[in-house]
Formats: sequence, structure tokens, C-alpha cells
Amino acid sequence: CILINISGNALFMYSPRGDDYVERFTDLDDMVTGLKESEAVAIKKASGGDEEFFRYSGSSIDKNRTLYSGQHSTQYYWSLSNGNITSFRMEMALAKELRPSDYKTLDSRTFLSALANVRYYLQTSCVPYGYSKVDKYDVDGDGSNDYTVWENDYYLPFGYTYDSYISQEDYDAMTPLEKQEAMMQGCVIDASEAEGAETDVTLTGTSAPYEITTSSGLSYEDGQITVTKKNATLTLTFDGLENAETYLYVTGLGYSGYSSKELYSDEAWEALSTYDQKEVLYSDKYWVESDTVSVSVSVSDDEGSSASATLSYYTPRYSWHNNLTDFMVNLYYRENACTSIVLTFSTTGEYTFDSLEVLCQPMDNYVEQVTALGEDTLENVDFHENAAYATNQVTGTISLDSTKYLLLTIPYSSGWTAYVDGEEQELLQANTMYMALYLEAGDHEISLVYHTPGLSVGAAVSVVSAAVFVVLIVVSRRKDRRLRSEQRAESSEPVSRSEEESDE
Repeated sequence: CILINISGNALFMYSPRGDDYVERFTDLDDMVTGLKESEAVAIKKASGGDEEFFRYSGSSIDKNRTLYSGQHSTQYYWSLSNGNITSFRMEMALAKELRPSDYKTLDSRTFLSALANVRYYLQTSCVPYGYSKVDKYDVDGDGSNDYTVWENDYYLPFGYTYDSYISQEDYDAMTPLEKQEAMMQGCVIDASEAEGAETDVTLTGTSAPYEITTSSGLSYEDGQITVTKKNATLTLTFDGLENAETYLYVTGLGYSGYSSKELYSDEAWEALSTYDQKEVLYSDKYWVESDTVSVSVSVSDDEGSSASATLSYYTPRYSWHNNLTDFMVNLYYRENACTSIVLTFSTTGEYTFDSLEVLCQPMDNYVEQVTALGEDTLENVDFHENAAYATNQVTGTISLDSTKYLLLTIPYSSGWTAYVDGEEQELLQANTMYMALYLEAGDHEISLVYHTPGLSVGAAVSVVSAAVFVVLIVVSRRKDRRLRSEQRAESSEPVSRSEEESDE
């Protein structure tokens, strides 16, 4: 049964008559070429080969290129992922990628990119605030594979500092827009572990009132959008802010699809011929509700310039569904005020939601905030081998005039141990996904050491178990020999030398 099952699955998955899975793969020669002519080449040229630890981001990122190039990005694709990163992305309502083990960017958000140590951006347009164009790089020599690179004018290094903290409880009560602005001012720490001053958070993000207009094939009621025609649109008209990022924020999103017959009213159905009715009923016989729906979201400013993004929703029918129903779609930074957002629905059905908001995040305080975070940073950072692959030890130095939180842009994990001036110190979980140390004023030497959690205990258990196993075998054999000797003695049978050798 096992062999039949394996053979059947292999046939349906790999056969050209089945799913033809092999066709999805890339030829080896093309893969080698792709690795050598990737975005990493453009980043290396833009940075001049700078070996300082930094990350790059953007829409033009390919999966796992950093494994080959030895550089660092905000992209991740692996079956095992850090749960703290997943929690962070969900609480930020990031709408670009929904799988916890497969994501690329931080949705071009200015605040999140700065806090993630992003120095370069690969994108043709719609980059975060505060980036200057470096150049356009041809990485394959024939102009068919070009990357436009932008550099962050307010780049934060691997370790930067906060003067104060925000309690986890206060942070959890905020909206995603408020959370990302708050993290520019204070380090989020559990109140039971926090020390020093608490941040007096200033929030400047606003919700913009809007008016709704709909196209044919779409109707809107409070909390529900009914789409009976593909590519029907809903337009939100509002007065946005200058020098701001604009977001579409949807909470409690849900979807229920329509079959072909459900798209007809009773009168329209009766008006169909018998043949047409049978055609519709036949198509419905094999109809399956979509497990993924995408909504195109485009924005226009008062100068007529526009940009677009996509909101993808995975329903509970989808195998990777993770209960994510809140989405804050970044419609990018603009100097001019945005005035309208158009939602285009490519799939018919009922879209329900708890709230639908247009949010504006001004950048007026950003430069001052990011400059404050970069005043005192970790210097002389050494990863003790190749920083891309050897993550078992990190060292550096820092000099402080006052007590501060040193935030380290490594995803928090219990496997890390921190030493400050040779003394072990507790590592704090900060900003949900990162690590932090609370440091007194003065000069400090920082050392981070990583050991896989449970590895030492697991090795010890394995050694002890192996030793016990050997002891049991020896004891069992000795017991067997003693029993056989006793049995022979009782029967008074002489024992030959060959039998003794055989026993041994």
C-alpha cells in the first residue's frame, strides 16, 4: 500500500499528464546565471563593496539570493521561521505576503525600513521617504536585467539606541499605524523587565474622512461590498496630507464567493433561454469557491500622479490560512496630498469588513526621530567570520553619556546570550522581533554568543542514553551466560572448550 501510494503521488505530481511539477523548476545553467546576475550585484556596486552589516529591501528581490551572495535583505523563504518575526508582521498588518515563511519586504514603509537596518532599496519608483537614487545598474551586460538602487539618507546601523521605553501593554493597545510611529520614539519592552524612563509618545498619524462612489456591478452597505461583475470598482475620495504616506486600512476582512447562478436575479434568470440556463447550471456543477482573492488598490494625488498596490486575502479554505484579517496597505510616500483611492475587485462575491479607513502618516518628525536613534550606536562590530553565515558570535563597543537601550537588529531568540564588559546580562525582547540591552552610561564592550536552544541538553541525553544502552547490553549478556552455566551445572553435563569459546 505504501509503494502504491508513493507511486501514485509521484505520477500525479511529476507526470506531464498530471501536475507536471518538474516544469516549475529552473534549468541548472539558468540558475547559475541567475545567481551571478542578481540584485546582489547591483547592491555590491552601489555600496562599493562595503562590508559593514546592512540590509537591502525592495520589490525587485529574488528568493534566497543572499544565501549565495553573502549579503543581507528583508526577504525570507524557508520552512522554519522565527515566530517573533511572524508576530511582528501580523501586528503591523503587513499586506504584501501572508505566509509566515515567505516574505520579501516591509511594504516600503519608511519607519519599519529604518528600524530594520535597511540601507538600500531596489525599486523603480515609490520608495520610502528619505531615499536618494544612486544609479541604475546593468548586471547581465545586455541591458535586459537592470536594477535601480536607492540609498537611505537616514540609515540606522546594526545597533542603535533609545532613551526610553514603551510598555508592551500600551503598545498592544495601539493600531498598526500608531505602533510603527511609536517605535521611532521608544523601545517596546515588557513592563516587568523595563528600566529607566517611559516614553511620552507623540502620534501624528490621522484618519481621513472619505466619500464613496461605486461602478456598475458593485454595491456598498455599511460593512459589506457586494460585487456581481468582475473588475467592478469602489472609489474613496478624501483630502490627504502633503509629505505623508497614505494607507488603506481594513480590519476583519472576510469573503464569500458567488457561483454563476447566484450572479443572476430571479428576473434575469427567468429571462434566460433554457439552453443558457443549462450552461450556467453545468458550470456551477464544477464550481469551487476561490480560496484566494486579490483587490487592486490604486491611489492618485492632487497632481494626477498615481501608484498601485495589491491586497491579497487567503480565505479559511486556503491551506496556508493564518487567520490574518487586518490589512494596512501602504500606498507609498508622496510630497503631494493624495485625493482618491480606487479599489478594483477581480473576483465576484461578498466582501465583509469591520472597518475601512484611509490613514495618513506625515513625515514631519521623521528626520529628528531617526537622527536621535542614531546618535549613539554600536561600533567596531565584528561577526568573527563571514557575517552572512556565521551568526554564533557578534562583538562591538559603545560609549554612552547616559543610560540607554541598545537595540540589536537580530531577531530575538532564546539561544542568544549577552555579555557586557565580560559580565553576562539579560537580553530583552524589544519591538516584538528584536533584542535589546539596557546599558548604563560609560564605555562598554558588548559580546553576543549563540547556542542552539536545547542542543547541549539533547547531546547530554544522547550520550547518557547510549551509555545506558551499552550497559544494559553488557549486563544482559552476562546474565545470559550465568543462567546457561547454572543450567549446565544442574544437568551435570561436561562443558567442552568449544562451547566455552562459543559462549564468549
